[in-house]
Amino acid sequence: MVRYTRTIFPSYALTNLNALINKYKYSDQSIFSDFALFLIKNKEPIVNSFIKVKVYRKSARNEQEYYARLSNGPMESFNRKPKDLKRESRGFSDFNYTRNRILWATRDNPSVRGIPKPKDEIKKNKGKKRGSYNKKK
Repeated sequence: MVRYTRTIFPSYALTNLNALINKYKYSDQSIFSDFALFLIKNKEPIVNSFIKVKVYRKSARNEQEYYARLSNGPMESFNRKPKDLKRESRGFSDFNYTRNRILWATRDNPSVRGIPKPKDEIKKNKGKKRGSYNKKK
């Protein structure tokens, strides 16, 4: 089980970012002054990316405590799964088929047969018997 407590440490990042902006803002080369303008424009998101969260992870023996940066990785993974399943549906565009495929692939408790089917039941030929092959001349 993982527990989160929000803790913010952006002040250190803000101080260093302001120093970097001042260094680049007064540069002779335009590429560095443009980069400083970019940093000024995106200062808040950059500083927010350094927010750390205190994480409590409970293991079998004890509870560990550490700081971790926030990440949208788990949400990106969650959003990627339907796209991957749609790609794996091999060209079927039927909504019900795609919906059932996603539900089947993401189920928590897949059913497992207690007794496997016998070989003769699997290998039964239920289709029509093929006729002889006549080669065209």
